[in-house]
Amino acid sequence: MPSLIAILVALMAVMAVFAKTSHLPVAAAVTVFVWGIAAFATVPPLQARVVEKAASAPHLASTLNIGAFNVGNAGGAWLGGLALAHGFALDALPWVAVAVTFAALVVTWFAMRLDARAPARGAAPAVR
Repeated sequence: MPSLIAILVALMAVMAVFAKTSHLPVAAAVTVFVWGIAAFATVPPLQARVVEKAASAPHLASTLNIGAFNVGNAGGAWLGGLALAHGFALDALPWVAVAVTFAALVVTWFAMRLDARAPARGAAPAVR
């Protein structure tokens, strides 16, 4: 989970940089390339977590996880369209993406905290 938090922070930083470089073709191309790397870097830790948590049905969980990525893509496009429909400029779209990624960061942080509180799998119950 710490790696996922670092990746999400990096992703937010790259999107914030893109808000500034989007008017410069070469800088924008480089930023989009790095953005792609950061975005796809989220897949392995998320996939590993899903498979770990769904030990009894890892194939089904993996399939649903990739489906969730596609729903996220559609949701991001919808939010971007909503921002444009409400008068925001194209320059605002990376900031919308930063906000969504920040929400993912908060959820990841809470999940990490919950994992830290949960007893290890297979651990003996505490004796009172």
